[in-house]
Amino acid sequence: NKENINDGKSISEIENWLLLLENDNVNSQLDVVLALYDFTGMNSFSISTMLQAHIYGNSVIRSGSYSTVNRFQKFLNSRNLTTSIIL
Repeated sequence: NKENINDGKSISEIENWLLLLENDNVNSQLDVVLALYDFTGMNSFSISTMLQAHIYGNSVIRSGSYSTVNRFQKFLNSRNLTTSIIL
């Protein structure tokens, strides 16, 4: 039951949404690192996130409210990265 999963909260009230970077066959590893660096400003995070997505298929980029992760998803999608939002 959906209400049991989110305790009856609306989408905007839930704070534990995850933004995932998905591995794809389109972007080079360097392109992914550069886009993540532009997003975060952190080299080590960008490299480790890219490697985790490359090896395991996806990697958590950010967690937070739906509006927060959705805003970041739009930025990353504009850089042609494949992302998804999950609860």
